Amino acid sequence: MSKHFDVDPKLLNLPVYSATGDCLGYVQDLRAEQDGPVMGSWGSAIRVKALIVTPRRWAATIGYEAGHSQGPYVLRSAANLLHRKAIIVPWEHIEQFDTKRIDLFAHADAKKL
Repeated sequence: MSKHFDVDPKLLNLPVYSATGDCLGYVQDLRAEQDGPVMGSWGSAIRVKALIVTPRRWAATIGYEAGHSQGPYVLRSAANLLHRKAIIVPWEHIEQFDTKRIDLFAHADAKKL
């Protein structure tokens, strides 16, 4: 699979499946870095590094999924409760994806947030 692609908002809310066919959850957010090839005066391209996957489609991350976020206690606590089962799937563990689902390689190892 190519490591370069145009990020389509349709990746969000897609179900993510293990190699054994188990649904791990739904894509709620993307982790990206601006470390790709230089794109003219704009600078380096942004590349997706990982998917944030949660058991529910509607769980908004509101920026608190990174684990080191600071902010009002009530928001941090609510975000922690919503994301206690969230996982991070590194981009290189994706075998294939289309408009309906994302499939992981057999050796894929998702980390809990």
